[in-house]
Amino acid sequence: MSTRIKNKEIFIQISILTAVIIMGAFIYVFSASLNPSHKDDTTEEKLHIERTYPARFLLEKSSIKHTIKDRQVILEGSVFNLSETISYKNIVLKINLYNKESKLLNNQNLVIEKSITPKQTIEYTTKLDGVESVEYAAVSVLKADIM
Repeated sequence: MSTRIKNKEIFIQISILTAVIIMGAFIYVFSASLNPSHKDDTTEEKLHIERTYPARFLLEKSSIKHTIKDRQVILEGSVFNLSETISYKNIVLKINLYNKESKLLNNQNLVIEKSITPKQTIEYTTKLDGVESVEYAAVSVLKADIM
């Protein structure tokens, strides 16, 4: 009989311990969902990332055009601001120009001095001198200033 009583006591203790763990987890999850400071931490963290790494939030798309008359190469493109809260200005683009054999011909930086607000797109056009044999360009955002 003493073994039966011991097993019953162990079962009761395990049941109580399990109930306490489940209740603790429920209270933690419920209080975390009601805690507005947790949401503020996420927003502050996102703002910090948008301020620190603007190139992650600026999406660039471009194309090369050749003018036959003037034998010039023109780069046209657009930049889209993916940020939800931060506006940028003085966007610096790195332009790598390649020929048909994918050989790097030239690289240069272009500063777009326009400002761009969240979810906005801006257009740009620039002449590229001395690279008539360029076939394509690889353009990426290097950096931008925060407004």
